[in-house]
Amino acid sequence: MGRNATVSRRATEDRNDSYDWPQTESDVRRRYAKIDSLHEDIAENGYRTQTELYQTGERVGTGFGNDIGPKGLLERFAHEITVDIGRDGTLLFVDGRHRLAIAKVAEVDRIPVTILVRHETWMEHRDRVIENGRDEDHPDFRDPM
Repeated sequence: MGRNATVSRRATEDRNDSYDWPQTESDVRRRYAKIDSLHEDIAENGYRTQTELYQTGERVGTGFGNDIGPKGLLERFAHEITVDIGRDGTLLFVDGRHRLAIAKVAEVDRIPVTILVRHETWMEHRDRVIENGRDEDHPDFRDPM
């Protein structure tokens, strides 16, 4: 077996360990039924965070149990739209592609995102802006939704 086949096999094995990949046609149908249901919910109710869903007692994704709340900080954001902020303030998409795509299709004007990582250079700039009381038009300086 060549190196590429080994790398490919490892990537597939890693992928299967980190995500419940559909194995059968019925798995695929269940998966896309969930995405359709998510689309219907966002179209009818707007985009709601996992915390908002938990607070209303609705079923939410991994990281929450309706009776026990969030299990951990990182798991809490597993089903949110997440971004990083680059050195120049550029928002860098990390995860939440289904929710983001559905929000776009449903023409939702504003959606909350979770910032996971801010580049050190951006943090220095951000600190200077806050320290000097300047006003800057960037999502990282706006009040949360």
